Amino acid sequence: CRELGVGEADVFSTVDLYEAKNMNQVTRCIYSLGGVVQLSCPTFSGPHLGIAPRSVAKSDPKRPSVMATQMGGFAGVMERQKPTERAD
Repeated sequence: CRELGVGEADVFSTVDLYEAKNMNQVTRCIYSLGGVVQLSCPTFSGPHLGIAPRSVAKSDPKRPSVMATQMGGFAGVMERQKPTERAD
C-alpha cells in the first residue's frame, strides 16, 4: 500500500486485521487504496472504490513557514510593529 502512495495514517497493521482489533483502520486503508489506484490506473473503466486524492498539500500563506517545536516554539524571529495612529 505504501509503495502505491497510500498515506501512512491510512495503513493498518496485521494485528488490526487478523485479530479484528481496529477494523475501521482496515476499511480506511482499503478506501484509500481504491482512491490511489484510480490515479495510478486511469484507463481502468470498471467500478471504483474510494475517492481519488485530488491535490498535494499546498502552502498556506496565512500560516508561518517555520516549524514550531515543543520546547522552543517558533524558530523564526518575531517582528515588532509600532501601533498606528487612529484618527477619531
